[in-house]
Amino acid sequence: MQNQIPTFKQIYSNDVSFKSLIQLIYGPLIFLIGVSIVEPMFRLIIAAFTIPLSLIGVIASIYWYKSIQSTFRDGITVKGKMLFRENIVTNTSKNSSSSQKRSYYITVGYQVSGVEYQQRIRLPDAPYFYGINHEGQEFDLVLKEATPQNVLIKHVYLDYDPNIPNE
Repeated sequence: MQNQIPTFKQIYSNDVSFKSLIQLIYGPLIFLIGVSIVEPMFRLIIAAFTIPLSLIGVIASIYWYKSIQSTFRDGITVKGKMLFRENIVTNTSKNSSSSQKRSYYITVGYQVSGVEYQQRIRLPDAPYFYGINHEGQEFDLVLKEATPQNVLIKHVYLDYDPNIPNE
């Protein structure tokens, strides 16, 4: 039976690192266009910095995308258990307490070939959006046997769509 592989949209919507790499592609280019419109004299100087940044974003995002896809295609599924949940709140503005950024992490425990592992995973949204509600809850993880410390939560990549409200 063929393993289910997440699409580009699923990876982009549910992987914080991949989304940041994609933004690294177009962010510097938008800045270059803006500077070129406002002050064309600096176009070449700015291009010397922004184009390499975008190329780094292209290379890194392709690598990350292929890595996630190969993990789902060639990896194994194991049962994992949520051991701990963290919610980190940081103020994004010095003057206002209303601008806050939230980061969600869970620590999962799992066993591969008789060896126990614990891994901290960042989620793009609150854990309850993914049905991860309490410590000790079990769910499926996907990993490669060669690198068992690199683990992905199967449900986050394949079943969750941030555009569809929870039922």
